[in-house]
Amino acid sequence: MPEVARAYIERARQVGGDEGERRIKSSLYVGCGPHGKSYTGGVINKDDDYVEAEAAKAATAHANDSVLGPFYRWIVEIEQRDRENTRLRHESDMAGDGLKIGL
Repeated sequence: MPEVARAYIERARQVGGDEGERRIKSSLYVGCGPHGKSYTGGVINKDDDYVEAEAAKAATAHANDSVLGPFYRWIVEIEQRDRENTRLRHESDMAGDGLKIGL
């Protein structure tokens, strides 16, 4: 529901400035997907792997929108970073080197 996301983001910016916008974007992101993701072998399970794809579609659909375009691209970046961190953490666990990955 892009119109709802836009309304929340714009209102949060009006009321709370950059910090308000950051907080509402974070809340919208947390609410848009599974509350817990399942992984097998460091790879997200298919049933939990939809947020990045949907955000990528939305980012393309709203590419020229100054509010929604950056928001959906940000979600794609977070999902990609999470996927990579999970992969690296799994590889580290399998190697037994105790590497800690910062999120």
